[in-house]
Amino acid sequence: MQHLLYLLALSGAAVQLARGAVILKRADEGYTETLSDATIELVKQRLAESAHGSWENGTRAQALLEYDYPMLSVFYNPAIPIVPGYIPTESNTIAQYTIANKPADSLMFVQDLSAGDPASLGVSILLANHTLDVNYTSAVNQQNDYLLRVAPRTEDGALSHRVRDVQLWSDFLAMVPPYLAYYGALTKNDGYLQAAYDQCRLYRQYLQNGTALFRHILLPGDVAEDLGYWATGNAWAAWGMSRVLVTMMHTQTYSDQMESQKQDLQGWIVETLKASYASIDSNTGLLPNYLGEQSFPEASSTALMASVSYRMAQLGLDTSTLADADMARHAVFALVDNTTGWLGSVVDPLDWTSQGQESSEGQSFTLLLAAAYRDYNNATGQTAPPNGGGGGGGGGGSSAAGHSRDMHGIVIVLLAAAAATCISLV
Repeated sequence: MQHLLYLLALSGAAVQLARGAVILKRADEGYTETLSDATIELVKQRLAESAHGSWENGTRAQALLEYDYPMLSVFYNPAIPIVPGYIPTESNTIAQYTIANKPADSLMFVQDLSAGDPASLGVSILLANHTLDVNYTSAVNQQNDYLLRVAPRTEDGALSHRVRDVQLWSDFLAMVPPYLAYYGALTKNDGYLQAAYDQCRLYRQYLQNGTALFRHILLPGDVAEDLGYWATGNAWAAWGMSRVLVTMMHTQTYSDQMESQKQDLQGWIVETLKASYASIDSNTGLLPNYLGEQSFPEASSTALMASVSYRMAQLGLDTSTLADADMARHAVFALVDNTTGWLGSVVDPLDWTSQGQESSEGQSFTLLLAAAYRDYNNATGQTAPPNGGGGGGGGGGSSAAGHSRDMHGIVIVLLAAAAATCISLV
């Protein structure tokens, strides 16, 4: 019952809007450069109404943070220590309600069938703990204990995305590693930063099979395997790895450390971007729902993927995919209905092989794209869109291949070491 109340309170009043057929334009028809403030507010309203699951509200909190409080985002330099004087009201509200309704017998922030999704709320909870007069240390330590001691995992330490079985989803990379990295940076515990990197490395090892793309779901379990290259799954992976990378870059304690890990992450992100854009449709400017296959053009994955391209350019790390990102941005923004705020041409988040009508993920990804494009402009001196914001450059560096040595035992030791240090939050 608590879980139901959590969903209802965060989603707001359900609004059913009649939707007409989505008309896809050609990619060269002169799309809007950015979204107006009024349209952005509509996007946020529809997002508040449609976010139900733990991963949807975790992603919503991150999108609101990046758009409205860029100086508190990891993409701001420095992100840690946290810039004082800012209160991320909307993100804090999500965090407060989550903790207030956390079941007493649950280690996770939210009782869930997914072992990974509840961690997506972690960054907002850590920020609320820092910016409000609250103490969420116990809840954070319980969540960490679940991830590092209780959650199912492979023999070499890859954490499962599901509670019942060991099953690896590309979505996981946007849920757990960014949270582990942020916690490690905030508490000056490099074991958590290393664990975040190792989860990215292991998931890449498992989900890529000779390509630069991530399969969606690997290993049998309570959800059927999906060995296709789901576009949204690859966007989740690229976005998650970018947040781990930039957390390392923008934390004063570690900005000059963990260089090999940062080089690896940079290379892995760029290879995912390039391999994904190889499937972009130059007529629509969108990625197909499944990369490398004949499937419907899908806007939500395209939005998130383009946001990562702009973040990499903002950081001064890579500009090779900017042309694709520009085409994608034009296409995505053209599909946002400026009378309702809904993004069109989206996959059904709960049935990833089917085209949907409305998507909470798509709404969040639209905000993330708008924030990333704004911050890229601000950081590089390009013509800035109407919306102001933060941003900040970072160091360069060339991409590097992943480590080839066997680190199975090291990962397990690092996870155990990290779990042993449940630190009081500053």
